[in-house]
Amino acid sequence: MLFIDYRSAFSTIVPSKLITKLRTLGLNTSLCNWCLDILTGRTQVVRLFLCVGEGCTDNNTNPLHHTHIALAFLTTLLFATHLPERLAPGSFDYIGHSHQLFHVFGIIGTHFQMEAMEQDMVTRRPWLLTYSLPITFTNTLGAALLSVTLSLGIIFLFSLPLLWSATRGEHTEKKTQSHPIAKGCQYH
Repeated sequence: MLFIDYRSAFSTIVPSKLITKLRTLGLNTSLCNWCLDILTGRTQVVRLFLCVGEGCTDNNTNPLHHTHIALAFLTTLLFATHLPERLAPGSFDYIGHSHQLFHVFGIIGTHFQMEAMEQDMVTRRPWLLTYSLPITFTNTLGAALLSVTLSLGIIFLFSLPLLWSATRGEHTEKKTQSHPIAKGCQYH
């Protein structure tokens, strides 16, 4: 396995400047400190197939990661190439369509990914207990509630124009027009 650290590739945010701006906007100090903690001192590591040297993880998790990656490539290949319906048009209209296979292999790949992550966590449990943040409300349910609240706020903001146009009467039902009866079809 090869691990690559992408910290400097994506560090376009200067955390101290962001926290200063958030405090200027009146954000709670503990929330600012939480944001600062999230943005600093984190490593982002990507697992690749080849790793040489000390610090490489060579354990029972690797076959699970390899299976997940293979299924991800297979999922992409099936969806992008429209196989198998391209080879036999009309034969896979209801069962076996590439979009269906995309979902099947995507779900199976997600299963292997979750199994590998769980096994990684079990393997690294002593290290995680020593170096990771303690489990608290703010970094578990608090983060999830913040995400849900922000998502609902975005939905609300983008729904406001629809609400305003409905209250101004722009989306009223069209009146049905009576069509004149054709000449020859009139009842006398």
